[in-house]
Amino acid sequence: MTPLHNILGQLNDSSEAILREIDENEPSFDAIKSQLGQREELVKKLGILTEANPKDSLSEEERISLRFLFETFVELNDGIQNNLQNILNSHKEKLGTAVNQRKVEKSYRVLKNPDISYF
Repeated sequence: MTPLHNILGQLNDSSEAILREIDENEPSFDAIKSQLGQREELVKKLGILTEANPKDSLSEEERISLRFLFETFVELNDGIQNNLQNILNSHKEKLGTAVNQRKVEKSYRVLKNPDISYF
């Protein structure tokens, strides 16, 4: 195992921790922020190691292993992005419903004949 393997393994572990945290009922944004900071540091280290270890210096087996680890990282990253997008869409929907509800409640208080066209 090269240091590149170790860094990619740590990146994948960090990504899995983020996914687990996102899937919680009440995710800890501090934990996610911490993991994202750790991932940022690992990506910087990976850049340095990549420059120091050219592709030609790796055996075919090491390249295949690195490719697998990187593909796993990409899949985990896509999962994180998809989960966060789903959460964002859910919150937008809830916010839209709350805004409409607020408008309806306000119109009930102001008008004799309430406007229910918001629904």
